[in-house]
Amino acid sequence: MSTRGWQSDITTASLQGAFEVGNSFSWSSYGLAVTSTIYDITDRLRILWGGTGAGITGIHEWLLAETPDGVHVTTNESFAGQPVEADVTNMQSLLDASLVSWLDHMKEAAESGA
Repeated sequence: MSTRGWQSDITTASLQGAFEVGNSFSWSSYGLAVTSTIYDITDRLRILWGGTGAGITGIHEWLLAETPDGVHVTTNESFAGQPVEADVTNMQSLLDASLVSWLDHMKEAAESGA
């Protein structure tokens, strides 16, 4: 499966089984390979997933809310692990930039009709 249609920063992705709680998906971005597990899916409202890559454990939440103009997306993510503890300031900057990038890619795709 390729996500290049909207998220060009992810170079490979594959889902093991159905998109449901407890199943995992593997993906890579900027040379970092991660296997994430789906923790929660609330139909059309919330997706929570997380995994570890290069010693960093990330927990990522997407919140979706219908609005008169479309869908409002909010995302939250946390990083933990030795690499984060060793360089908190830079890891926070990396995380912040990553979240903005994900939302920018999604906005661009949604507005283009992709």
